[in-house]
Amino acid sequence: MGDEQVVAGWRLLALVGAGVLVVALPAWTRLSGDTPVVLPPVPADAQDSRLLPQVVSVVSGAHSFIATHPDGSPVVPDPCRPMHWTMNTRGMPEGGPELVRQAFHQVQAATGLLLVEDAGTDEPVVTDRPSVQPDRYGDRWAPVLVAVTDDATMAALGGDVAAVAQPTTIAPSGPDSARVVSGQVAIDADFVADSVRSPSGQARFRMVILHEVGHVVGLDHVDDPTQVMHGRTSYLYLGSGDKEGLALAGSGRCFTDT
Repeated sequence: MGDEQVVAGWRLLALVGAGVLVVALPAWTRLSGDTPVVLPPVPADAQDSRLLPQVVSVVSGAHSFIATHPDGSPVVPDPCRPMHWTMNTRGMPEGGPELVRQAFHQVQAATGLLLVEDAGTDEPVVTDRPSVQPDRYGDRWAPVLVAVTDDATMAALGGDVAAVAQPTTIAPSGPDSARVVSGQVAIDADFVADSVRSPSGQARFRMVILHEVGHVVGLDHVDDPTQVMHGRTSYLYLGSGDKEGLALAGSGRCFTDT
């Protein structure tokens, strides 16, 4: 497929092909044993049961998860907590914010996770983003951040890499308690410049965001090129494996500790 490399905490698949968009695979997550994290309180918008009805996929296909629990179930977001997200629109292409929203709406519909857009932010992406930023976002998990940057700021970008994603995962009471609580998506500025030139470029921009948000909710790359979660696909619509994987990503446990 291509050369795998690790750059500043992000594992990249350097995949090259004419007309093929290149995306990145998250390399690591924050687990309680690696980076001490003080858990924020249970949010006021949490519930004891699912916030949205569970999605059951009626199709099946290739899908994979970045991490699993000891019992084999995927490490995914808590369906009883909204996953908040925000955009830094600096450097976004014309119409880009709406394309980002469309990607999040697709993931919400396919997962049954409540993905809530917060007000915009001026926060930049950084390699080691703090999980909790009380001065900026209050005493809660920082929302998923989507922003444009370049390889001078984020070494994982540049060359053939259109975007990278990093889910933030915690396991406060051991591997069984692991779940995704936040994350970030960094979009390459050069890719953005190319994406505004045609309707097909805008569609590819939306696909890249869809792919990266898939990573944020726990999905990994697959070998099937007819899936959005393929590492080098130009496939613009969710495939059967994407739909099955996203439905499973929305079927996680409810937690009560944060």
